[in-house]
Parts: sequence; C-alpha cells; structure tokens
Amino acid sequence: MKRIGILIIVLSLLAGCNSNEVSENSNKEPDQSQQEIAENSNEPIIDEEKDPDDLIEEVNNKATITFPSKDGLTITADTYIIDETSPFMILFHQAGWSRGEYLETALEFNTLGYNVMAVDLRSGSKVNKVINETAQRATDENYPNTISDAGLDVQASIEYVRDAFKSNDIYLLGSSYSAALVLVIAPEYQEVVKGVLSFSPYIGLEWNGNKLNENVKALTAPVFLTSSKAEKRYNESFMPNISSETVVLFAPDTYGHHGARSLWDEFDDSSSYWTAVIDFLEQVNKQ
Repeated sequence: MKRIGILIIVLSLLAGCNSNEVSENSNKEPDQSQQEIAENSNEPIIDEEKDPDDLIEEVNNKATITFPSKDGLTITADTYIIDETSPFMILFHQAGWSRGEYLETALEFNTLGYNVMAVDLRSGSKVNKVINETAQRATDENYPNTISDAGLDVQASIEYVRDAFKSNDIYLLGSSYSAALVLVIAPEYQEVVKGVLSFSPYIGLEWNGNKLNENVKALTAPVFLTSSKAEKRYNESFMPNISSETVVLFAPDTYGHHGARSLWDEFDDSSSYWTAVIDFLEQVNKQ
C-alpha cells in the first residue's frame, strides 16, 4: 500500500508539471509565417456557429441580390440598406469562407450610418451556415477561382454599388486574401473609394504581375491596416509604400485574430478593434 501511495504522488507531480508546461506554452505567441496563420484560419468555426435565422428579428433591411462579375460569373451578395444617401461599406470575406463572415458586422456598420453590401467572392466555401454561392457557381460552371481571380468580383462589386446605388462614397473592407485585394484594386476606383479597411492582408498576393508592396504605391485613399499582433510585422513591411496621406496601423494589446473575424462580438478584444475602426472613419469623414 505504501508503494502504491508513493506511485500516486509521483504521478500527480508529473501531471502537475505537464499542466504547468501547457499553461506556459499557451501564453506564448506562435512563431508562424503569414501563410501559416492564414491557412490555419481558413477552416470555418466548428463550435456553435452563428445562425442567420437567429438574426431575423434584428434585420428588416437585408436583401440577397445577384449581379455579374467582370467575366460573367454571377455574384451573390447581401445588402443592408438604411437609406439612399448614406455611404457604402462593401465587405469581402477571407479564404474558405463566405458573406456569412459579416452577419453581425454588417448590422454594426448600419448603426454607424453605413449602407452595407457583403459579397460572396468566387474563392471560398462556407462560414456561419452561409454557403458561398458565387464559389459554388464558379466550380459548377468552370470559372477560374483562385484568390487573384476573385479580384474580378471585387471590381464588379465596386462598379455595381457605384452604378446601381448611384454612390460615389464607397469604403472597402477586406479580410485576409481579400484584404490584399482591396488594397491593390482601390487605386483603380479613386473617384469613388473614400477609404480602405484591410484586416490581415496577404502580402504574397500578386495583381497585374506585381506583389502587394509594389501595387500599394498607387494607393492614395485613406487606409486602415490591422491584424493579429503576430501579423503586425507584415503590415509594417509594406506600409511605407502606400502613397496615402492617411494610413492608420492598429494592432491589439491582446494576441488578436486573423482577418475581420476580429470584429465578432464573441471575442473579448473585439471592442478594441471597433474603437480603432470608428476612430479611423471619423478621421476620414473630417477630411
């Protein structure tokens, strides 16, 4: 019995050591490349996801629409219109996801005074029980669907809001790969794009034969850059190349999150991201 008691004590001590090791390691920021961070963030949230049906009572201005991309592919988007004169916020999702990334975020931008359109890009799948219909069509109809090809959908979305809603006061918000797309495409629409919000942009993106750090030299619209704390260095690497007089870089005191999921209410630090976004928008509106 004495030997059994000693064995139990030893095992308990070992378990305690292992527990402390796990606890210590959990507080360390992982040393990942941006590609690894992005890839690890592409899987839809697998615990209890947001359900669009849960938001029905809150949303009375939501409509699902379609319009053609630059190459003819039909794009699906959700619009959240508050009036005919407010500025537009166009929201683009991260890799592997859909317009479902913005079920809550779109409503928050409505309360801030923005009409919203959340777009399904052709590179994606599903999140928060919302299937990416554009990506599904691209596969079914054999359209090219790489992250660069999705740039055609970003262009078409800007032109649709400009023409269908007669808006020349447009803001672009991108998440992960689309955060890079909005940075490189915004210069093509300088007459209507008033600001760009980029959440964890993928710096490896190529557009028109150039990398991100070359393409942003043409960007003159005000820019808001953010990410997780670990990704901040990637934003810092190309930020000096941006030609805009207003470039805001934000990284949270916490570890933070990859992409625009950082705005989701379920995260304790989302309020710090929202505060930074609101401060940026107020700064731009005063110009």
